[in-house]
This record gives sequence, C-alpha cells and structure tokens, in this order.
Amino acid sequence: MTSQKIGLFLFVAVALAAPARAIVELDGSFSVSDSDYLNQASLYPSVGEFGSGSGAVSGVLIASDWVLTAGHIAAALTVNVSTFTIGGNTYTVTGTTIYPTFSLSPTVHDDIAVVQLSAIVPNVTPATMYSGSAELTAKTTGVGAADWVGYGGTGTGLTGDTGAGRGTERAGTNDVDLYGYFNGATIALTNNPALGTMIVADFDNNTVGNNTLSPNSSPFVSSLESGFAVGDSGGGVFANFGSGNVLIGINSFNGGGISEGSGSQYSAYLGSTRVSAYSGWVASEIPEPGYGALAAALAAGLLAWRRKK
Repeated sequence: MTSQKIGLFLFVAVALAAPARAIVELDGSFSVSDSDYLNQASLYPSVGEFGSGSGAVSGVLIASDWVLTAGHIAAALTVNVSTFTIGGNTYTVTGTTIYPTFSLSPTVHDDIAVVQLSAIVPNVTPATMYSGSAELTAKTTGVGAADWVGYGGTGTGLTGDTGAGRGTERAGTNDVDLYGYFNGATIALTNNPALGTMIVADFDNNTVGNNTLSPNSSPFVSSLESGFAVGDSGGGVFANFGSGNVLIGINSFNGGGISEGSGSQYSAYLGSTRVSAYSGWVASEIPEPGYGALAAALAAGLLAWRRKK
C-alpha cells in the first residue's frame, strides 16, 4: 500500500471567504486553447454556479431539485438568499445540509454537502453518482483521464490562476493518482480504496521534476491537463467506466505549485471529496425521487387538468 502525506503547504480552497481554486490550463507550448476547455465543459450541463460574477462557485445537480457541493461552499450560502444558476435558469437555495464531521481545521476533511433548490430544474439531466471503487483506473492508461469541472477563474500552469474568466464553466482532464484520507492531523495518501475519502491528482507538464505524486503519477500530460483556480470548489469530477460519465468527486482543495503557495501552477495538488465514500449519506438526505418537488409538480399538473376540465 502506498502511503504519503501532503505537506503543510496544502491549503483548502474556501470559496467566498478565502480563495477556492479552479480550472487552470496548459500553457501555449501545448497544442490546446481555452476554447478546448470550454468545449469540454459542454459535456457537463449538470454542473452549475452559485452566485455570479466575482462570487461564482460551483455545484452539481444530482436530483431534480438537489445539488451536491463542497461543505465549505454550503457553509457560505444563505438560505432563501443565495442562488444557483443552471440550464439558463436561476433558483433560490432553500436548504443546506453539511456532512456532520466536516471541518477545515487542522486540515480539510468530509468536505461535502447537499443543497435544496426552490424548484425542479427542467431540461437538465442530473449527474449519476458513482458508488464503486475503481477511481484509480481513471488514468490515460486506463479508462481515460477524469474530467474536472467548475466555474472558477483560469490561467496557465506557468502563471497560475490570474482571476480571469471566473463565472464561466470549464472542464479539464487529469489522472486520478491516489486516494486521500484524514489521519487526525493531515491528509495521508494511499492506493487502498478502503481508506479513501478523497481523490487526488497533480498538475503535470511532461516534466519529471513537476510530477509531484511520483511514482503513482505519470509526468506526461493528459489531453486537457488542468489544475484548480478560484471558483471551482464544489464542482464535479467525472469519469467514464464504460457506461457513460459518472460523478466521482466534488472539488475541495489544492496546494503547492512551482511557485510555492500558488496552489494552481504546474506540480500543484488538486483534491476532491470522493463521492462513493458518501453515497449512503447523500441518499439518506435526499428524498427519492425528491418528494417535495415531485409533490409540487403533481399539484401543478392536477391544477392544470382541473382548469382544462
């Protein structure tokens, strides 16, 4: 079993209160452009945006009127005031439930929450949550690198997050290299799925020296290699294990980088809460199939039928 620890320079991307890191791209020496990252994001209409403009952070629709996001995002929302925009429509946040043992100190763990919206979201298919244990096969040598999606700012691995482009959905790719878990003091890394409550990757650029998670990581870039920038916290990580894209992670933290402390340059860590480790809790918090919203929809349908009659 591989066992490592992420050093003290790892920091949590706390949205709205402190910087949350999001999709940072390969630099101009690679044959990709920002439009490629924007096009990749079009595959994920289930990812939406809390707030707007400079306050934008991310979440993933997982049921008709329920969003999965990071605990530190939900903690910054205000019920009946904060909004969530998806599919061209904006909804009010009517409730938040954060995982009971979520904490940011001494380091982030259990960073996950569910958020209820004011109405059913039409014409957007909710993401399917993954419940398996094969996340480490989401590599370019396996099923293909995972897609990391969010509404944060952008930049390149050389500049780090410049703050540009925040509030626009982008998706980049990155291999899932290791699982992470809180060991009581810091985040420990392992390849044992029985321990993992997080999934962790590093931002490569074909340089061995920037291959932070070696030997568990290849130094070679995936097709749209990416890191995190301000605003991607709460967004989703998706992988395809042969039956379509499924949600495997919720963006949570990052750190390191070639400019120590930038958290978004080449060699930086990026980590997400592992969805499969919390699927039972999520199911217990969300009525199936969303009874409150379903009841409202049935009542509206009945009223329309009576009017017709």
